Amino acid sequence: MSREETNSQKNYRIDKNLALGRKLIEEGKKVDTALKLINKSARNGETKGKSYFEVGKIIREGLPGLEPNPEESRGYFDAARENFNAQEEPKDGRDYRERGDYYYYGLGTHPADVNQALEFYELGAKEGDEESKKKADAIRATLKKGSSEKAPRLDEKAE
Repeated sequence: MSREETNSQKNYRIDKNLALGRKLIEEGKKVDTALKLINKSARNGETKGKSYFEVGKIIREGLPGLEPNPEESRGYFDAARENFNAQEEPKDGRDYRERGDYYYYGLGTHPADVNQALEFYELGAKEGDEESKKKADAIRATLKKGSSEKAPRLDEKAE
């Protein structure tokens, strides 16, 4: 069973164990129970990609009593990516946003790739995900103006 999680624009499919685990973490209650529920969702739930992504975030950022471990988190982000790729049911905006984050921030073992991230953020925006739209717009603005740090410099000799 899954439930719908709502942002201001769109409903997202989310496994009940993931939803309960996230709620417990947000409330700062029963962190051990929350982690067990989210892990159970990642192994057997209906929204495995989102669940693996959540485990990756928790490990990367840490929690009270759990030290951050960015290197260990990469495997969970990779598992999220694999599950998103294998997902047969229609993807929602959050699925695409998390895929965009995977590439934008280089969360897994694949290197950061702004162009790949932009593709997924655009798909998320098409599904009504406002956060995806904001991230896609920010990337487009950066690409449009370019980065003066990476741009080639012209001097008088080059002309």
